[in-house]
Amino acid sequence: MNKKLVYLIDDSDADILLVKESLKSFESPLNMVVFQDGENAIEHFKSLDENKEMALPELVILDINIPRQSGMEVLKFIRSREQLHHLPVVMLSTSRSNRDVLKSYQLGANSYVSKPIDFNDFFNSINEVFSYWFNRSLLPVLDRN
Repeated sequence: MNKKLVYLIDDSDADILLVKESLKSFESPLNMVVFQDGENAIEHFKSLDENKEMALPELVILDINIPRQSGMEVLKFIRSREQLHHLPVVMLSTSRSNRDVLKSYQLGANSYVSKPIDFNDFFNSINEVFSYWFNRSLLPVLDRN
């Protein structure tokens, strides 16, 4: 079974650790690549857009409040590229602001999940995200040539 590729774009070491821990308990094999700022994430997405040999992630988990380019700017970039605009993007943020939720959906987010404060709730929320996208949802398989 091929491992699914997940990109996590988040600058919080604690949240990154929690997501990694939830990966360990998830029933399907997943690989995660972490970017801790928006500028590095965008540069990497540019290389994916230009190099069709590189594997695309099956899921992007994106925090809104990241340094050097906001999560909203990363989302805009992903949605502006033909090779990338189909990628499922889940916004994961401490913000519960309706303004942030609305803007995320307007920019093309597939889902918006508020980061729970409680460890167990956070862990369960991440597992639910993975379960939905990898066990319930059908994701496109694209020919990048």
